[in-house]
Amino acid sequence: MNPLSPDKTFSAQSAKFELPSFIQFGAAMDFYSYEKNRATAYGSFQSNNFSKDLYRFGAEYAYDGKYFLRAGYTLDDDQADYLFGMSFGAGLLLQMGTTDLTLEYSWNETEFFDNVQYFTGKVNF
Repeated sequence: MNPLSPDKTFSAQSAKFELPSFIQFGAAMDFYSYEKNRATAYGSFQSNNFSKDLYRFGAEYAYDGKYFLRAGYTLDDDQADYLFGMSFGAGLLLQMGTTDLTLEYSWNETEFFDNVQYFTGKVNF
């Protein structure tokens, strides 16, 4: 910055609306771990500035770090208005040399539409 340059005034103009935002806190804990078996419980809280707060709960069972079963549930402050409910899923980790292939399936209950299903494949190398 040149000390001999004239003073400049800058002003910022904000939009006339507020952007949606949220803050989320979560935690997980292995409540069972023995040899090749592991069970984990999850929970999170999400505070939204334009919608109801969300509470999410879930659990995962893993065998040998390769086979997974999952279940979850989402609540909001007024459950009558929330679209989603229970969710279930399964996963499989295949190791091929230095490459990992993950195949996953999940199902999510919805109130107004057919239940949602997800099929996911990931390649990690």
